[in-house]
Amino acid sequence: MLLYLQQHHAGRELFGSVNAQDLQVTFEVCFGVLDEEAARLKAEAKAARGKEARTKNALRKAIEQRLEYGLPTPFDLDMQQETYAKTADRWVAERLQLAGSIDHHRGVLTRREKENAAGRKAVADAGAAADRAQRGLAPVYERRALSRRTQAEAEAAARGRTHCPDCEQRLRGLSGAGPLCPLCRQPDPGLPARQAARDEQLRQAKAASVAAEKDLRDLQKAAQKAVAARRKTEAESERLAGRAEAYRAKEITPREKALAQAAAAEAEARARLADVKDRRKELVRIGELEKLASSLSRRADEAAKEWAAAEGDSQEHRRQTAKWLSQIFADLVIPMAPDKIRAAVIDPKTFTPKINNRSMKQLARSAGLVSLAHTAYHLMCLEAARTMPLVRLPATQWLDAPFDGLGGGAEGERLVDAALKVCAATAGDNAQIILTTPQVLPASTTELLVTEHGSTRPLIPHARPESEES
Repeated sequence: MLLYLQQHHAGRELFGSVNAQDLQVTFEVCFGVLDEEAARLKAEAKAARGKEARTKNALRKAIEQRLEYGLPTPFDLDMQQETYAKTADRWVAERLQLAGSIDHHRGVLTRREKENAAGRKAVADAGAAADRAQRGLAPVYERRALSRRTQAEAEAAARGRTHCPDCEQRLRGLSGAGPLCPLCRQPDPGLPARQAARDEQLRQAKAASVAAEKDLRDLQKAAQKAVAARRKTEAESERLAGRAEAYRAKEITPREKALAQAAAAEAEARARLADVKDRRKELVRIGELEKLASSLSRRADEAAKEWAAAEGDSQEHRRQTAKWLSQIFADLVIPMAPDKIRAAVIDPKTFTPKINNRSMKQLARSAGLVSLAHTAYHLMCLEAARTMPLVRLPATQWLDAPFDGLGGGAEGERLVDAALKVCAATAGDNAQIILTTPQVLPASTTELLVTEHGSTRPLIPHARPESEES
């Protein structure tokens, strides 16, 4: 196997302008740091991340399409659902608070209505009592009238007759022995007894009349009190009824109205929430994409974690390999131009060289340093193949025009001489380095095996002379 550095790449191209990813993989394989398991997990992680990205892209396009047609997005529906749910909950809380307040005030109103009912009953009782008192006056009036008639009759009987009951003329006073009849004027010995009886009847009639008058006055007072009590209870009942109605109008009716409004608002919020849930059914595909994207995201994260865990085990080997290669590279490239090169390392991430902490791209204007870096890098590969067990590189190298760009004159000869000495020291007994160059070699190459080729003696025997090329 032969490692070949082409002439037109040596002095101006960065490893033949190979793709950076391909170059990195090539170096990892050559230097034995490529972990196949980590590479597999890395590929799976990238594939999972790519699938996640494609699914999320499809989800984004679906959402954008809904936006283009003015349809709500899942986020909009989520916000609407949250808003309507909170609104419904707020109205539920308001309704429950109002219901509790109404229950309290209804309890107060119930007590007042009971008081009002008791007042109405008192009015009825007072009215019944007044009616009974009024009805009780009638027999007393009759008894008084009867007692008055009886008294009048008794008074008339006690006074005796003074006129004739037939002609109504006044009786003449006649005299005689003993009591005389006032009508016929005949002797009447029983007159005193009858007069005494009449006087007693008159006294009794007067007493009965006085008693009747007294009973009537008492009953009238009782009736008046009953009427006054009825009027008072009626007024109190009206006051209690008015107070209960005023309390209802002030404390309960507004709350009942607010409760009805809260119930209506809650029903409206519930209806809108149900509408949002129905409209959400239209987003089945978006929902499925969201679930798929979430699942793929979790899978991608898991794959990334698995890759990171596997890669972590190989990072130490990678860093150690880069450290060894950096030491070999520095030992080779610095002696080629010690006045120009102060430090040289191998980047552990890309395994590309850095000269004076500058990458190959940053050294592009210095063709000499690029050429020396390429030559030293290939010599490093040769040395690594001999000294590092996992490096998969041949022990034979062909460097085509490795000194292009080093310049002419004494400076160019000095750089070529230094590079040749490093090449000679690196070759040793168990490796072979073939250098082909159109430049005239310095005198220090006497220790090297030099073969000159030209148009008459081509390097490739079947190649045509330049004079024959069209």
